[in-house]
Amino acid sequence: MLTPLEQKVLDMILDLPGEPYAALRQQLEVAVVTKREFTGVGFFTSFAIPDSVSVPRNVPNSILDDVAATIEGRKYGICFMLFVRDGVMSTLEGVTLAGDDWPEEPFSFNVYRLVSWTPKRPWWKFW
Repeated sequence: MLTPLEQKVLDMILDLPGEPYAALRQQLEVAVVTKREFTGVGFFTSFAIPDSVSVPRNVPNSILDDVAATIEGRKYGICFMLFVRDGVMSTLEGVTLAGDDWPEEPFSFNVYRLVSWTPKRPWWKFW
């Protein structure tokens, strides 16, 4: 099960038109959290897409990293990276900036997009 922060971050990362975002949104609907590791300054959440579920599995290897968050009580906030490997979303990483410790749950946050996506510069052309 996704945490409220993970859900909000993934929803925002994938809230763009067209492909591969539509395919990744379909994957997110059936994704299973297989592991969550806290590092002291962030986290890694790993996903699996069940083989029995029919969803697109042809997304190029990439890193989607245009979403960040501010957290109550932290000066610098958090950046996020969604890793897509072998056609499917595999890991969401969140890391505090400037070495801030990861906050205790629950905490207040505000998620926002760092840059605007444009059809002239799709993210997968850079990886």
